[in-house]
Amino acid sequence: MKRRLKAHAMHPHRRTIIWIGLAILLFVAHLGVGGAVVAAEKRSDSSSYPLSLSQKRYIKTYGYPEQFILLFISEEVDFQKRVKKVLPQPRRIEAWLYITRERYVIFDNGYFTEEVPTGVSIDDPEILPPTDLNPTQFTPAMTRSDITSRFGKPDTVEPVKLGKHLVEVYRYLTPVKGIKSFTFYDDRLQSIVAGFAILPASGAVDQQK
Repeated sequence: MKRRLKAHAMHPHRRTIIWIGLAILLFVAHLGVGGAVVAAEKRSDSSSYPLSLSQKRYIKTYGYPEQFILLFISEEVDFQKRVKKVLPQPRRIEAWLYITRERYVIFDNGYFTEEVPTGVSIDDPEILPPTDLNPTQFTPAMTRSDITSRFGKPDTVEPVKLGKHLVEVYRYLTPVKGIKSFTFYDDRLQSIVAGFAILPASGAVDQQK
């Protein structure tokens, strides 16, 4: 499926940040060499995520991320050997974006991986307001009802059938409420994009709910 990125209000800086977001998304998805990003299959007893010591230190110094991408991986695939490995616990990969510092940082299961310059300078940080979300609010046990009970009806829903499985993307696109999107795999939360939107290409059909 071809995809494009788009920001509401489409200020040039916001366009740039969204392309940064795509680059981060591709990078974190590639962290598991030969891995496939799929929905978490096992439930967690926790309704919130406890930060690691590395993450707590980072937040103490820099605060919560201004935007972020969060992925849950429960399977890793060796495409050469055609072997699929189910992980005992979903792997949690987070990309925290700090626009004002011109940096993003990667955490893999809470462990600091690296900090990378965004290569973008923002003259007016108010153009890109921080997300109203933070990564501690989400676990792989969450479902669509958990998200809609908190954030209400999404502005758009994009369903995609993958064999017997259903992937759905819920998008909240009202800037005053905070732009965000959630991807579900068979009703289980798979990823969160907070602070910008990843929209389907022209011609793709979004359904209203």
